[in-house]
Amino acid sequence: AVVAEGRRVINNIQRSASLFLVKNIFSFLLTFISLFITMPYPLQPLQLSLLSMVTIGIPSFILALEPNHEMVHGKFIQNVLRAALPGGLSDLLLILGIEAFVFAFELPIGTLTTLTTLLLLAVGMAVLWDVCKPFTVAHGVLWGGMLILAGAAIALLGGFLGLEHLDMRGMLILIVFLLLVVQTLHSMERGLAAVGDARHIDRRVLHDGRDEHETGHKADNDRRPERAGRGNERLTHRIARLRGGRDER
Repeated sequence: AVVAEGRRVINNIQRSASLFLVKNIFSFLLTFISLFITMPYPLQPLQLSLLSMVTIGIPSFILALEPNHEMVHGKFIQNVLRAALPGGLSDLLLILGIEAFVFAFELPIGTLTTLTTLLLLAVGMAVLWDVCKPFTVAHGVLWGGMLILAGAAIALLGGFLGLEHLDMRGMLILIVFLLLVVQTLHSMERGLAAVGDARHIDRRVLHDGRDEHETGHKADNDRRPERAGRGNERLTHRIARLRGGRDER
């Protein structure tokens, strides 16, 4: 029972922590870039609250309480970062693209915040989809409920949240970037997986090189007594020959 409870806590915390870190990674990187590039922050506080509630708060609370008896694999920090980094980097890349389009077409700031909110909701739902795997009935109800809640909030509280109606240009930009969400997320996952595999191979090669070096060094140490014995035998033979020569004289 203690082991099962430990597995439940660790596995559920990993999944919940990955949801929290997606927004934190995105916010940190966007703030860092803003130090060097002058651009408006693409979200309002109420919009951040909607994102946090639908894609982080409610799902993480429910996922943290469900039973989970899977074996704990890997290291905690690596597992959390592996699950959160693709979402955070996808958010950053897509929102920078939105910023570029808004700047190029001289769209108002309200269009920027609306596009950003809808796009981050899409990425958040895609990340939640991955976190909910393997899907069960409860996971399906959770994901579908968050999707319905997000749609209802946009439809009923859009004005209160600072969301504006998009014109034709805004709708075209939104459709293009929504089509890029899943592909960008999967590309980030494959890229990070490739980096992790390369690091694993480098460590394995380094470890094998150390083993070979230690094996060779050990073999040399094993051969030293044998070499010393042969040297002693040769020295004994030489001494015997010298004594034999003296006796003949």
